Amino acid sequence: MREAGSKELVELMKKCWDGRPSERHTFKSRTVSNTAKFVDDNRATLIQSVAEVMAITEHLGDAVHRETYSLILGKATSQEQMRVLYQRALRSGGEEVKAAFYDALKHHQPKLVERLGRISF
Repeated sequence: MREAGSKELVELMKKCWDGRPSERHTFKSRTVSNTAKFVDDNRATLIQSVAEVMAITEHLGDAVHRETYSLILGKATSQEQMRVLYQRALRSGGEEVKAAFYDALKHHQPKLVERLGRISF
């Protein structure tokens, strides 16, 4: 049988149909994983380009601890605020918080996300 399509798509299909149900790749895990990768891969650009840091931080809600929120609020520039957000909330929160950050970023700065390139699922 000849496999058509991109290598990545074929691999995804194989994972989704793995003979062991516990090893099957779900859409949710794929989505969270890809959004986390987007946030990690674009770290430097996001630190320099995100302007609405406080709106995004508020969008994240309880994912950002009060102490971290206060530190972000106390920074003078959006770049400094983004560094704190990355160092505190995004690093410690794992893929789920990075996925939430990506969603907030799409909501508050959609053109930036578009410029950096959409993620693939």
